[in-house]
Amino acid sequence: MVTLSERLRPDADRTLRYFADQGVEVKIISGDDPDTVVALARQAGLEGDLPSISGPQLDEVDAASIGRVASETTVFGRITPSQKERLVDALRASGHYVAMIGDGVNDVPAMKG
Repeated sequence: MVTLSERLRPDADRTLRYFADQGVEVKIISGDDPDTVVALARQAGLEGDLPSISGPQLDEVDAASIGRVASETTVFGRITPSQKERLVDALRASGHYVAMIGDGVNDVPAMKG
């Protein structure tokens, strides 16, 4: 038997709880499958409705709608670095302050703006 699983950082739930206590709206942007990311978000303590969208679905969103989609969606899965940059730009253009926690070179384009 082979088991594949994702491991969360031990302090993930504490970090998310801190953000929630500060009134920060959390968005999770990942290269992983959206359903997997939603399940991990729940394990990490995010509650309630966690609307998600995949990278291919995001590609179909036009420029006029991207800000609304970025604001209304919590989990973004199968997202490329350029899509991540598009999401951050859309959130900023909608008047949101954006901060990121990233763990790889794929995060650099979205953080440079």
